Amino acid sequence: MRNFIFTFLGLLGIILFTGCQQQTDHHSGNDDKYRQQIDSLEKKLIDFQNEVKSTYVKPGYASTMGEIERFYIKLWFAGQEENWDLADFYHHELEGNFELLEEYRSDNSATANMHMIKPSLDSIHQSIANQNRSDFTTGYKNMTQSCTACHIASDHPEIIIRVPSKNPYDSQEFKSDK
Repeated sequence: MRNFIFTFLGLLGIILFTGCQQQTDHHSGNDDKYRQQIDSLEKKLIDFQNEVKSTYVKPGYASTMGEIERFYIKLWFAGQEENWDLADFYHHELEGNFELLEEYRSDNSATANMHMIKPSLDSIHQSIANQNRSDFTTGYKNMTQSCTACHIASDHPEIIIRVPSKNPYDSQEFKSDK
């Protein structure tokens, strides 16, 4: 939803700017007048974008971490079934949720420790691109250790992450049709 709003606002700005620019081309005697209108519209657009950002509800830290855990588990089962398209999807969802916390929850000290997870996410991404189950498993286990290390560094040593042993999502098929 957030991306839709910003995309819409950006497109609206381009349309307004283009329309005003075309009018300026036809009425060169009124360049200053139209430049002022464009400047005014650009300022209103920026003010509106800032208002939307300031009123956007920040995602809850625990609920976002719950989403991360869900995608973490699903990523494991997709990779073990060598369903690389699905694994890529869940990898992307994981990254998106980490980015969400970095963008909207930088006020939480735990966010500063998320850099610990990036190398293993990159490794997993490469193993998915190469469709290499062995490298995927190694990268995933490294990410698991990084998650626990991040929790420890964030003063939550009670949160210990492990590789899933049972699939809690038995309503979803992880095997590929390919």
